[in-house]
Amino acid sequence: MIKVFDITKTGFSENNAKPLYDEVERALSQEDKIVLDFSGVTAFTTLFFNNALGKFYLMYGPEEYSKHFEVINLSEIGNVTYTHFLENASKVYEMQKTGQMDTYNSIIQSED
Repeated sequence: MIKVFDITKTGFSENNAKPLYDEVERALSQEDKIVLDFSGVTAFTTLFFNNALGKFYLMYGPEEYSKHFEVINLSEIGNVTYTHFLENASKVYEMQKTGQMDTYNSIIQSED
């Protein structure tokens, strides 16, 4: 189990997410299932979840992600934000799977 509060007090920014991402990456090399305990963590954004867990979601896909990750003790706002992250990540995963991400990325990177 990873006690997120020991790593970051808030789930707010990319800077808060990086140490958690690194810890999750280390834990995945040793464990098959990661439990993230968010007791005491406040101030969540989808940016935080995108940077802390997004790569793993896109790597595993929705079904495998849910087998490898369990999130517990989120506050009400944390739960809403995490659910929003999952919905967005699922859409991006589907776009990636169907090749739509290449088109999307080329539009975003266009200088027009």
